[in-house]
Amino acid sequence: MNITESHIAQAIQYAKEGNPNDMQDSIGVALMNKIGDAVDLKKISMAGDLFDSYDIEEEYEDVDEGAIGDAVARVGSSVRGALDRRAEAQKKKKDLEHVRNIARKYR
Repeated sequence: MNITESHIAQAIQYAKEGNPNDMQDSIGVALMNKIGDAVDLKKISMAGDLFDSYDIEEEYEDVDEGAIGDAVARVGSSVRGALDRRAEAQKKKKDLEHVRNIARKYR
């Protein structure tokens, strides 16, 4: 039994005991867990779409850990590539500014 199921079972027990406040709290916690799981899955899905690196399964239990490692490596490689391109662009910009400064001296 997972955490959400145990909160639902507890809410049912509270209902049987005639304790509506605790029942409402247990249902609220169960719903928040479900919402949190859905948000986490959506974040992962969006990250996968952003980097075009892998498909996310609907359930965590279905995800192959090797595939996650491969995906992390691909994302890391993409990020390193982007950082390298940015550093190269900054170096070119600095070199261009240096050449412009030299050109200004000889005008």
